[in-house]
Amino acid sequence: MLNLAKEPRVNLQKNPFARMDMFYDLIMGQVPPNVVPMVRKILLLHHTVSRNVFRLANILGLFREEFYASCGFLKSVLFLKPLEEPIRYYHSSFMEYTEDPRRSKYFCIYGDVVQELYQEMIQRLNDTHESSQGMIKIIVLCLI
Repeated sequence: MLNLAKEPRVNLQKNPFARMDMFYDLIMGQVPPNVVPMVRKILLLHHTVSRNVFRLANILGLFREEFYASCGFLKSVLFLKPLEEPIRYYHSSFMEYTEDPRRSKYFCIYGDVVQELYQEMIQRLNDTHESSQGMIKIIVLCLI
């Protein structure tokens, strides 16, 4: 349950988004710590690469169930449809929140998550390259 009444009063003069950010903090706080990195990667890729669920899951090497399980904690801010459809936000302020490290702090989609995702993509490319070379050797051996 989201209990905003227990939260300290926010200074709206310093940050006009303070109440909205508090709401987003509570939503993101419901995401288990072990799922937060994947959620951040999904949101980063959604913002920079593709809005298509299938493409995002494929880039991250996730099965459909894993993808939807990760995003399931954000149903109050994300509109998820079948794999072929794009992810949509119910309100654009959520994306703005995730882009600003002063507002979203640990949940920001930039920073360490960019480097981690970069390393994963390089490793996946290397693995694919190695697999491809192995397949080429097998094909050449079969042709001999």
